[in-house]
Amino acid sequence: MYSLAPSFKVLHCFIYLNLLAISICLPTLLYGQPNSNSESYLENLEENLPTDNNTLLEELQYYHQHPININSNELSPFLQLGLMTDYQIQQLNQYIERVGPLLSLYELQAVPNFDPATIERLRPFIVTSTTLDDVHLSFKEVLKESTKWVYARWQNTLETKRGFAEKKYLGDANKLYLRYFQSYGAKMSLGITAEKDSGEQFFNGANKKGFDFYSFHLFIKRLTPKIERLVIGDFSAQFGQGLILNNRYTRGKGALVTDIKRSGPSLHRFTSVAESLAFRGVGLSWNTAPHQQVTGFISYRKRDATIRLREEEAEAFNYFEAFHTSGYHRTDHEIEKKRRVGQLTTGLQFQQTFKNGSLQFNNIFNQLSLPLLPSDQAYNFHRYSGKQLWSGSMDYQYTFRNYHFFGETALSQNGTVATVNGLVSSLLPDVSLAVHWRHLPPSFHSLFGQSFAESSLNNNESGIYIGLSYQPHPHWRWDVYADYWKHPWLRFLIDAPSKGKEYFSRLTFIKRKQLEAYTQLKMEWKQRSYKVQNADEKVLLNRAKTNLRFHLRFHHSSALELRSRVEFSFFKLRSPLTFSGNIFYDQTWLPLSDSQRKGVLIYQDILYKPIGKPLSFTTRIAFFAIDNYDARIYAYENDLLNQFSIPAYYNTGNRVYLNIRYQAKKWFTLEGRVAQTYWWNQESIGSGWEKIEGPRRTEVKVQARMRF
Repeated sequence: MYSLAPSFKVLHCFIYLNLLAISICLPTLLYGQPNSNSESYLENLEENLPTDNNTLLEELQYYHQHPININSNELSPFLQLGLMTDYQIQQLNQYIERVGPLLSLYELQAVPNFDPATIERLRPFIVTSTTLDDVHLSFKEVLKESTKWVYARWQNTLETKRGFAEKKYLGDANKLYLRYFQSYGAKMSLGITAEKDSGEQFFNGANKKGFDFYSFHLFIKRLTPKIERLVIGDFSAQFGQGLILNNRYTRGKGALVTDIKRSGPSLHRFTSVAESLAFRGVGLSWNTAPHQQVTGFISYRKRDATIRLREEEAEAFNYFEAFHTSGYHRTDHEIEKKRRVGQLTTGLQFQQTFKNGSLQFNNIFNQLSLPLLPSDQAYNFHRYSGKQLWSGSMDYQYTFRNYHFFGETALSQNGTVATVNGLVSSLLPDVSLAVHWRHLPPSFHSLFGQSFAESSLNNNESGIYIGLSYQPHPHWRWDVYADYWKHPWLRFLIDAPSKGKEYFSRLTFIKRKQLEAYTQLKMEWKQRSYKVQNADEKVLLNRAKTNLRFHLRFHHSSALELRSRVEFSFFKLRSPLTFSGNIFYDQTWLPLSDSQRKGVLIYQDILYKPIGKPLSFTTRIAFFAIDNYDARIYAYENDLLNQFSIPAYYNTGNRVYLNIRYQAKKWFTLEGRVAQTYWWNQESIGSGWEKIEGPRRTEVKVQARMRF
């Protein structure tokens, strides 16, 4: 077990830095400018973001540049981003009908269920004046008047990875990104994106076309009174609560405890470099009547997979066991998997809107060029196999007074029914409640489903979630949730039906938008199977993990912000039944009493962004001492424009990064980032072809953005 002593020495320095920060900031707490960025919102989503998390930041950046008129009916993007709820939008519309359009953003304080935290979160993305979306122009005029951007980014790791040292990676170590983006408010956007990952070939070898990945999209909203949305090229889609279809950014459990509903328009542009997520084809939303809308799309993509041959008495045929979603094509083996299976996907949705709710009927159909036959592991017994898959669902939402009900019930091709249902309510002006119940049988099949659940597989789970937000005073807020679930069938590394539970509590203090401090406690119990020494059977143990966080944020002025954090983690295996003996854990045989692991993360951030000045920077110094990956700690990091990361800290070491941004004029921005992690107790980093000999890893990025 690693010693935590080095970090507790650093803790004394950390406390001194905090006392220094308090002494600097106290005189200005009452007079500084409020923070107008969305980073605190992003931090609330830690540990619950998908790999494609930069799509979220890009969407936030887009609406920061093109804010939406709060008096309009175009607030649906805020539903999908989690900035507002259906109930809040309904309360806002009722207020506008009764009082009239808002003349100032501060008037939101008079709207029921709009607390200061929500208003501050919304403020960078809304205006009260008429926006570009309200101007009726032809498509030709929109193209002419739109804003054009070009992004170019270079990235590299300074240390040599094993794949390059042994010449297994066919390309160079540079990671390249190039993007052209053209938009007119939220009415139209056109984009071309190209990316080459580190190790992939560039205009040579098997890749004669330059970049390894290309993406194109054309998105138009309100092309005509009938055509609500049109998207051509790469796009994402979501029907209902995601039981049968959702390949968009999706939030999980987090500090926004009442944000449990999947919302937003059915079709959206795709601007990410997550190669396996996008649909590629055409999508259309058509207003067939004042309160009726039909949405349809068709997509065809070649996806990565390993092709295998099965020989049976009657015939021999090719098949594949699973899609490969990494998007890497660096070695001969990875290139061999590239674009091997064709996938045709069609979707159709009919929506009827009522005064206090709506009803939708959804269908999705998939056709594969080769049969999908999962491996014969026991946990795959209920998985889908075949070449064709149809799924249908009905979803609803209805508001009655202070109660907003929603849900979706789906039927997969094999006759299995799955359902999710929820309630969001403002019980009192200062109390909000969220309840979500899910029932996802093991045999429910959906290739693109992603609903609100503990597991990302969208099946083999039943559970109930309860969240409560209480704001007894403008300066204080208490957010809690409890989630209980069970898996009725086996899962990967779990050789028996299992269950779990999770508790979360955060107490936040905000002082005039200049000081934010919170204490957060998160406890979770999940089960896994472990080998028993001198026995053939396995035992199912509870993996108990607790995280305790103290976070402090000072907004010293409009230019300077300081953030400090201390977080502790505790991990231990516990037996739900009487058990004596040793188990195989941490690469050795250990009794349960020796399974405890713990850790601490300490960091200090400085953000300097002066208004009207061309140069700004953000930096962090972090120290961590964490016994094992099971006790890992996640922490949000600032990055280049339209990027952020939430890495996992583990083992013992320190991490520093520095981001510098120079904005010469409104049309040109140059950014750079250097980030280094140094592990005090390791002689190598990573594994496989990504392994680095030595205790440090240094990442360098440079990005230029030009506006035309």
